Parts: sequence; C-alpha cells; structure tokens
Amino acid sequence: MVKLHYFKNQRYSKLKGQCERDERLFVDPEFPPETKSLYFSRATPPEHVEWKRPKDICTPDPPQLFVDGMSSHDVTQGKLGNCWFVAACSSLALEPSLLEKVIPDIKHQEWDPENVGNYQGIFRFRFFRQGQWTEVVIDDLLPTIAGKLVYIHSTDKNEFWSALVEKAYAKMAGSYEALEAGNTGDALVDFTGGVCESISLKDGGYSQDQEKRLVLFKSMQRAMRDKSLIGASIRIKNRDEMEKRTETGLVMGHAYGVTAVKKITIGEGLFSLFNRQHLYMIRLRNPWGQKEWNGPWSDDSEEWKKLKSSDREKLGIVFENDGEFWMSFEDFCSHFTNATLCHVINTSIFSLSNRWHVFKHNYQWSPGSTAGGCVENRSTFLKNPQYAFTVKEEGEVMISLMQEDTRKAKEHGAENLTIGYFVMKVEENRKYRLHTMFEKAGDSIFINAREVVNKFHFKKGRYVVIPSTYEQNKAGQFLMRIFTEKSSKAMFLNQEHSTGSKIFCCFPQCRTPVCVLSVTVWDYNWFWDSFMGQAKIAIDINNKAVTETHQLMGRRRNHQVQMPGVVTVENQRYSKLKSQCEKEERLFEDSEFPANDKSIFFSRAPPEQIVWRRPKDICEPDPPSLFVDGSSRHDITQGKLGNCWFVASCSTLALEPSLLEKVIPDMKNQEWDVKDFGKYQGIFRFRFWRQGEWTEVVIDDLLPTVYGQLVFIHSSLKNEFWGALLEKAYAKLSGSYEALEAGNIADALVDFTGGVCESINLKDANYDDDEERRLEFFKSMQKAMDNSSLVGASISAKSHEEMEERTETGLVKGHAYGVTAIKKITTGEGLFNLFNREYLYLIRLRNPWGQKEWNGAWSDGSEEWNKLEAEARKKLGIDFEDDGEFWSRWHIFKHKNEWKPGSSAGGCVTNQATFFKNPQYAFSIKDDDAGEVMIALMQEDTRIDRDEGGKNLSIGYYVMKVEENRGYRLHVMMEKAADSIFINMREVVNRFQLKTGRYVVIPSTYEPHVAGNFMLRIFSEKSSNARALVKDHPKGSKICCCIPRFRTPVCILSVFVKSAVDLQKRTLLSVDPYALIKCEGNTVRIPTVKDTRNPVWNSAGALFYVRRPKETHLVVQIWDSNVFCDSFLGQAKMRIDINNRTVVLSHQLMGRGRKHDEKMPGAVTLEIACYHDLMAV
Repeated sequence: MVKLHYFKNQRYSKLKGQCERDERLFVDPEFPPETKSLYFSRATPPEHVEWKRPKDICTPDPPQLFVDGMSSHDVTQGKLGNCWFVAACSSLALEPSLLEKVIPDIKHQEWDPENVGNYQGIFRFRFFRQGQWTEVVIDDLLPTIAGKLVYIHSTDKNEFWSALVEKAYAKMAGSYEALEAGNTGDALVDFTGGVCESISLKDGGYSQDQEKRLVLFKSMQRAMRDKSLIGASIRIKNRDEMEKRTETGLVMGHAYGVTAVKKITIGEGLFSLFNRQHLYMIRLRNPWGQKEWNGPWSDDSEEWKKLKSSDREKLGIVFENDGEFWMSFEDFCSHFTNATLCHVINTSIFSLSNRWHVFKHNYQWSPGSTAGGCVENRSTFLKNPQYAFTVKEEGEVMISLMQEDTRKAKEHGAENLTIGYFVMKVEENRKYRLHTMFEKAGDSIFINAREVVNKFHFKKGRYVVIPSTYEQNKAGQFLMRIFTEKSSKAMFLNQEHSTGSKIFCCFPQCRTPVCVLSVTVWDYNWFWDSFMGQAKIAIDINNKAVTETHQLMGRRRNHQVQMPGVVTVENQRYSKLKSQCEKEERLFEDSEFPANDKSIFFSRAPPEQIVWRRPKDICEPDPPSLFVDGSSRHDITQGKLGNCWFVASCSTLALEPSLLEKVIPDMKNQEWDVKDFGKYQGIFRFRFWRQGEWTEVVIDDLLPTVYGQLVFIHSSLKNEFWGALLEKAYAKLSGSYEALEAGNIADALVDFTGGVCESINLKDANYDDDEERRLEFFKSMQKAMDNSSLVGASISAKSHEEMEERTETGLVKGHAYGVTAIKKITTGEGLFNLFNREYLYLIRLRNPWGQKEWNGAWSDGSEEWNKLEAEARKKLGIDFEDDGEFWSRWHIFKHKNEWKPGSSAGGCVTNQATFFKNPQYAFSIKDDDAGEVMIALMQEDTRIDRDEGGKNLSIGYYVMKVEENRGYRLHVMMEKAADSIFINMREVVNRFQLKTGRYVVIPSTYEPHVAGNFMLRIFSEKSSNARALVKDHPKGSKICCCIPRFRTPVCILSVFVKSAVDLQKRTLLSVDPYALIKCEGNTVRIPTVKDTRNPVWNSAGALFYVRRPKETHLVVQIWDSNVFCDSFLGQAKMRIDINNRTVVLSHQLMGRGRKHDEKMPGAVTLEIACYHDLMAV
C-alpha cells in the first residue's frame, strides 16, 4: 500500500460518503468555485467566469473521464500559459501504468451512466511532492466562459480527465494562476517520482555532431522503452518572442511532448543492399492541438513517398491538424534548443502493511527541559527525547518525524518549526538515556516542514535516534515513527539509569549498580541454544577504556577447558545427528519433516497412495548413488509436481560443478559407499542461500513413491538420487512439496548461488525487431556465462488456460526452461568461402520434462545442421554455465542540505570571495569506460507560496577535478571538469562523461546569501565513494600529540604528476604506465595511461598533510601495469622544500632499494607546492 499524505486533510471516501447520505453534490470548501481559486494577484477575472459541472458542459452527451482510452491527443491547452504542464500531461497519457498512479482507482472514479446515483461530483488525484505521494480531493466544478472550458480541455467535448488533473494540481499550487510559466520537468517528476535530466540541444552542438546526435537518439529510444517521459522546447531570448511562431511552424518558448522515437530502414532486402538508408525519426505534439512543423517529414510532405505503406503503418501515420507531427532527429536537434528526459528510477517500494514493523510515539519539546535544540547545541542536545531501536539483520530502516500541523493557525502567525533528528550507534542492550555522544550512524536535514522522513541502510545493532528542533527552547508537539523490516524492540528512553531500591537495599540485586561486565558467545538455534565458550575477567575499576582479546573457555567444571572459536547457525547439526544414529545403530528419520502426507500437501490429501521409500529400496538390485558418471543437465526430469521452475534451475546448476558443490557440501563423504554400508545412516545435508546467509538443511532419504516409482523429481538413471534429495531439502525449507508449485526460476537460482537475478522481458524490449540490441544482449549473455552465472527462460501465459499449453513450434507456455549453452558459430571458414561466410548466433535450452522440444529451425534433425561442418557441430557440444546475474546500472548517492546566509550560501563561482563556503561533495570515477555520471540538484518547490511572492531560486553547480585522495573541503579553484546552467527551476540535472579520477561538485544559488533547502543526488555506473566534505583540514589530538601521526599538520604538500618521457619498455607488450606518490606512510595511485612510453597525466595529483617535513621524503614511482605482475620503471625521491612556493621539476628516474643510485631510462615531471596555511588548497 502506498503511504499517502492527504492534502488539506481531506479524505475522499469520507467526503463522498457524506454527500451520498446528504443526497448532494460535493462542493470543495478548500478550493471553492470563486475568483480566489483562479487568481492570487487580482480580485476579478477579465471575463465572466461560470463554474459548471461536466454533465452541464457536454449536454446531451454523458461525461466521461476517458473516451476510447487514454491518448496524448486528449490534452489541449486553454487560456492559461501552462504549456509546460499540458505537455507533461500529453507525455503522461502515453504510459497507462504511470497515469494510474496519478488517477487512482480509475474504474470507480469514472461516470457510470447505468447508475447515476453513484455520482457525487468528487474526484481524487495523487502527485509526488517532496518525497511522498500526496492525495488531492476536488469537486468537478470547472471554470467556463460561454459554456466552454477556460483551461485544459480534450478534443472530445465529453472527456474530462485532463481538466480535472489540472484543477487538482492548481489546488495544490494555490490557484490556477500559480501554474503560469513553469517547467515541464517539475510536472514530470510530480507525475512519476522520477528524476529529470535537461539537455541543451543547441549548446551541446547536437545539430553539428552526428556522433553525439546518434548517442542522444539511442538514449531517448532507451528512455521511451523504459517508460520514461520526454519533453522539448525552443528557448526565447526575450519576452517578445514568447509563443512566437517561426517560419517552420514551431512555437518559441512553448513546451512540446515527445510521443515516439523511431529508427526506420528504407530499402530492405538483397536488391536494395547498396541503396539502404536509415532514418532517425521523432514524433512530437503541440499541446495546443494545432500549429505543427511544416518542414521535411511534416504532414503531406514529399518525404513520406520514400516509405513503403508497411513502414508508414509501423509509424502510425495520421495526417491531421491535431498538433502531432514527425520530423527527422537531425531537424529536431537543429530547431529545438532544449529536451527534458524524466527517468523513472526503479527503487524499493515500502509496503508498510506487510513488510515493515512500525513503532510510533507522541511527545513534545518543552522549553527548559526537553527542548535541547540540534546537535550543535552540545550542552543541551542530550536533553531532547530519545528513542532506541534494534536492527536484527542488516537492512533498511525508515525514520519519520512529524510535527503538529500549523496550517489552521496560520492566521495567528504560526509557522512550522525547523525540525530534524540525529542517529547514533550504541551498545546492544542500551535501555537508558544517553549522556555522551556515540558514533554517528545517520542524520536528517533540519527543515521547517511538517514531516522529515529518511531511509537508512543500517548494519545489525542497536541505535538511538534523537529528534529535535534546530534551535533550543522551542516548544512543539511531534510524532516519532520508526519503520524496520523486522521487530525492532523500539522504545522511548525516559529513565536516566537503573536506580536501586531504598526499601530492599540490603539485597545485592536491589542496590544501585556500580558496574556491569558480561562476555559470552552463544550459538543461535531455533529451539535451544548451544554454549560455545566464555571469557571470565576480573573487573578493573579504574575508569579507562581498554581493548583485550581472550581465549574462549568452558564453564562450571570445564572452566579450564579451551573451546574452539567457531559459531554456526543451525538447528539440526548433521554431524551430531549422524553420530547419534551410528551409536544407536538406526537410520535417521527426520522429525522436522516426517514421512507423511503433511510434508507433501498443505491444502489437500494425496490423490494416490504414497509410500515413502529409501533409495536402496527403490533401485534394487543396483546400489544407490548421488551421482552416476558425474553431474549432467540430463540427470533431472520433472515429476508430477508443477515445479518446472525449480527443475530447470537444477538442470542449469548441474552444468557448473563449483556451484553444485556449494549446494551439496562434502559430496564425497555424503555419497553411498558400496564397500562399507555401515557408514550409511540415511541422512544428508544441503545448503541454500536464504536471507543473506547460507542455510544448511538436514533431511532423511525417505522419498515419496507410487508403485515403486519416484513421484517428483527423478533422474534418467534409476539409481541416481541427487536431484530427488535436493528437491526434498528445498521442500523442507519451504514447508512441503506442494509449496514448490508455480514458482520463479530466479528464486531458485539465487538460493543455489547466493547471486542476484535480473528478469528481462524479451517481448516488451523488442529484441526480435532490433538487430543491434539483440546482438548486444547476446554478447552480455556470453559474458555472464564466462563468469559462471546461470540463466533460465520462459514463455508467459496470458491466462490460466494457457498454462502448459504446447505451441505449434513445440514450446510450452508458462513453462520454465534452462539455458545450457550459447554460441557464436562461423559457417564457411577458409579463404575460398570468404564471400559465403555467415555468423550463426545459437542458444541451447532444456525442457525439464526431458521431452517436448522445439521443432523449428535448428531443432533436432532439421536441415539447418547441414550448414555446419563436423568440427563446428563438435564445438556446440561444449557445456556452458548460464546467465542470471546482473548489477544495477546506477549507484545512487543522495544528501539533503541547505544554503544558510552568512555560512553556507556562497553564491555561484563568480563570487570568488564566498563561493567555497557552499556545501561540497566529492566522488570518484574508477573507470573511463563507466564514466557516465548524472548529477541532480533539487530545491524545495515554492509554487504553493507564489501568492505570497515565493519564487524558485536560481540554482546550479560547478564540478572540478581534484587530487585523487581529496578528503577535505576545497578553498581554491581547481581544473574545471563540468558545470550546469543556473536557472530558477526546481531541479537541475545533467549527464556527464568524466575521465577516471576524483571530483568535487559544489551546488549553489546564483546570488550569495540566499537561503534555501536542497537535495543533491549523484548517479554513477560504479560505486563512486561519494561523500559530503565537512571538515576544512585534519586537526591534531591534544591527548596523543606525542605520537607523530596524531600531531597537527605543519604544512600541506600538493603534488601533481604532469608527465613522463622515454620510459623503459621491459616486454614485447605495450607499456601501460601509472604513478605512485608516497609521503609519510601514505600512498596515492595515479590512474594508468594505456600503451605509451610518454604518458601525460596533467591534473592527476595528491594532497598530503605533512607533520614532520624535515624528516620526510617525497617519492614518486612509475610502474608498468601488467596482467600478472606490475613492473617497476623508476622513481624520483626528494626532500620536502617547506618554502611556500610552487615549482615544476623534471627528475631523472632512479632505481630503488640497493639500486637507488642507478639511473633508469626516462624522466618524470612534477608540479610541487608547499603551503603553511592549511586552508590554502
């Protein structure tokens, strides 16, 4: 269930129920049909406006939310200058799944002509605002002039979804007038919860650079496939150009919605091979519903004659003056100046009813006692209310702090308090209040919002969260909520410490505690715990902190016996159970998964008489085996259970022995020993990856049979049982065999490997139409199999009747297949076959039934096999591992912060005196090939405050290349790497391709000393080690100042490796040099430059805070990066010059160690600077 915020606290069901009981239509008192809902700047509208309900506007036709479904043509702009919002609505209409988030419960909100009594004139809509979905309730009274809608309307007179969405958005903004002149990206984010990227087509040079244009085209194609939304516009230079129509029919300063991006090939077929042409096309829509592009590929233009009718049909060409038009992508980049891509980012969705455990508590901040202010108020901070909670397994925690709503008291000048919280990691058994600071685990921003919510990923342990106002001695009521994935033992900490009893003080256990010490290691079990050892130490009452390591010992009589330091987490111990059976000379029978009907079914009795037999009784006279002639994909055949997903996973697992050995540990000792049956106790163990850890499952070998035959999984060899026993262990883990009905192949693959599975929709992604994407997918599967990953495949069934239905090609719907090989084969190798050569991309699958195969091309015995020579066919017999593993493309860093006048509001880079006071964030790019970074800066939405003069701030950011080990704030300008425009939009997003190295991004307002809250997000393809830079420089320790590494630094040494020349070539292979900079025990690596003896690094450097400059040497080593062992190419070693200056030096490379006096080929050029001011860099 989606967590909702109810705007103006209006509940749709309650209001509708009231209207139903009172037999009246809803009139919204919070957004009344009056002038103040239209305007905030004028008392009367310029024309007479009459508010009418849809049924009175479209008479005699009945009103509808949607007429013939949803379409981008449903939305036409009215008399309001909100084309940005209308274009976003057009884009939204293209994605039903997204529209259904904005208009919930569409079916029940639709007018019902057969039951007019259900109509109460009330509707509800949802928008994503400041991190949560907000439900807005409205009446359906719409402003009209002369009987026609004033603002957004549909091409169908009786369709009203867009007009009602606009009214709900206007209510949330305060008035219709507040929607004038906005940003399409803001609306797209509010509709989707995504992140918007703005692309400057003109400044980016996309019209001139064909390569950049093709990259953008593919990016937009991918965005459309991923159900992202796209808009476009033409920038104006002055206000006179607003809504001006150009010679090409396009309108300046006007927002268009992109409705399709397509690549079309003209001249397909053999005879057109040399005349073939690729067309890159884009379709846009003018929200006015008219005034279209009149250039090439416009309606009725000559260019359409180039296309066959089938190609026009694919594009869905309609030549009408409906505002929608096609144009070439090159013309699009030439005539439009801006594009907006709203990426719908998939993140985990909170399901509070099922997944989360909730703790909540109402309390207050009282001046003088519990209103201690934020953590900066050290003397009073710990007086605030405190809450403890436990994270039992590493995972997500959501903390929500909500203050009392001050909306109803606004007329008296009441305002929201600036609130937030601070989280600390504490002792595992903490149940009394904190009085000193502990390790910080997380915090929120402080903001004057009604609710502050953050999601954290915490490790296992106990935590204390302290909610507070920013300033101390501020009174207020609040609600604290903590959401955890498992029960958290959360509690309100109201006692300072444990107190003794005055009455029973003669009893030791009732006295006030002096100190507590207890150290014991236990093994966790389901029913009883096993003692693993203890450390018993005399208490040292000196008030000091020590760290000690102790050998684990026994207890009581065995207190002098040493215990092994091993902890395992299992209820049934295989070795213990097996030895018990051995002593008692009996076969193991599992009481936790008994050989009866309840282990097979949970919902019914078995349809046939089941007899549980041991393998030796099933396969006699042959001796039973786990494996006969090793593991093979042919070992597994599905039985009478509908668990083809599990069987296909087992077939795939059999191809990779290293993974199979994880699931079946100690195979050799678990195998039946035909020479010594005395070792057989009928007990086996298997391991599965469940909830982040390997879980060992012990079973007996009693298997269900009917007429002596195995009922479920069985091997093609009667005396092979690994598949049947593995299935039984998995059934035990699941509760019964029946629980394995109708599952997901990905679940089993993860449980077998501890990996992570990606589901790919081959149909929706159009791999069958796009040859280029299909080839990329083939290569990715090959690469995955090289990494011992596993893969499965299936055909989705549309209905229950289609389950297990066999198609004409022999494939089975709703059935899981295991992929067992994937190969690229070349036919016609050799010089004489040069012009007949053909590449075949083949994949091998297996049906877990062991029958019913594909009967199309390349099926068994088909003609296609005659194309291959014997050698090529032999190659295809090789067993492969299979795919199923993936890593998420984007790693996301996000941080909320604020610009404070006088401290952290330094303005843009032109304000050199204050620029570096802004918040700063560092991140790293670890690989040039994965150097794509997207940076998003979002400010608070001020639209709702426009009637009080509220406006968006002009915001942007500046990115600089810094030293590889930069961990402290910047104070001087470094090499510019990238920047954004400064604009008064809610969000500024840019995508950059950055080289390997470390960077600092500085978000700011354009003008200095302007207050505002913001959120910065950095999306990178690999983990970026992103962090907020808080400290200006390291500080020494007053306690440990006698130890050199704890002293305050004397100076800063800045070292940049500029270049090297004439490096030694030690092998026949290329030289791939990199540099190591060493100083005072710290080493920083400078990135590798490929294939050169004369590398140039320029801006690659390191920063050292030097504590002993007179005793320290600076060493710069050059190395050659090799696959197995890197080669030393020489070094430059020098003493540090503490004079405050910058020098560029060229050093001859020398040897090291005993050969430090020997010259080596080449020289290195360094730029070195030494500063005594610790804030000089």
